[in-house]
Amino acid sequence: LQFGFIHNTSIANHISAETLSRTRALADEMTFALNGNTSASGSTPGDQIRAIAGRTLATRIVEALYTNIDTSGQYDKMTLLFGSFEPMVSFAALAGLSSEQNPQFYSIPDPGSSMVFELFSLSVNDTGEYPDRSDLNVRFLFQNGTGDGSQLISYSLFGRDPSQDVMTFEEFVSGMETIWMPSVADWCDVCSSFSVFCPAFVGNTGSSSSNPTYPAESPGHHGVSPVVAGVIGAVVTLVVAGILTAVLALLGGLRVYRIKTKG
Repeated sequence: LQFGFIHNTSIANHISAETLSRTRALADEMTFALNGNTSASGSTPGDQIRAIAGRTLATRIVEALYTNIDTSGQYDKMTLLFGSFEPMVSFAALAGLSSEQNPQFYSIPDPGSSMVFELFSLSVNDTGEYPDRSDLNVRFLFQNGTGDGSQLISYSLFGRDPSQDVMTFEEFVSGMETIWMPSVADWCDVCSSFSVFCPAFVGNTGSSSSNPTYPAESPGHHGVSPVVAGVIGAVVTLVVAGILTAVLALLGGLRVYRIKTKG
């Protein structure tokens, strides 16, 4: 309705501002119920299945920061993730951002909204060396939409005092450990997923280890990513098809001809 109200005059002429505001409130309520309900469980009690998008996002955030730290700032200087609003709503609920003091996190973010996680150090270093991990801090900022009045504003995470919008890296990781999704195998288990890449990560028993495989370790020790696994599967399929075609051509007399037709 909002898109039509902005871009279609025939719709805008038949929808009042009151109706649009009411439907927006209902959409916000439904979206938070579907993505921000941290008390709902799926196959395992306490798995926070409704907020699975935020748990997956939390893992990617910490992984990117660890990559920058483990490479002394050579890689992942800036990591950009693009997606829909569901992971943002989910992460806000998991990280304690949704509250009476911050009611905007109960709503659907406006188009173009941004979540920023800033890794920085306040230590003075004249040698140009990467700061020690104990000197690193993390700050979270959020910008709702791209309107004239929108701007990046820092918020405290995990129920901390609003004045404590800066935390040490260790405190940040400790808070993220309570909400992240440790591995692809855990995602497959929690979601009871039938995705084609899940068998490569889940053992024969159908369960996975509860210990995080990343980002607690160096990114160089990760398992095969779902994208790589999909590419490998496609290549293997093409190779097998090529071998079968060659066998049929040699032993079965399979031939391919081009039939000429009149113009």
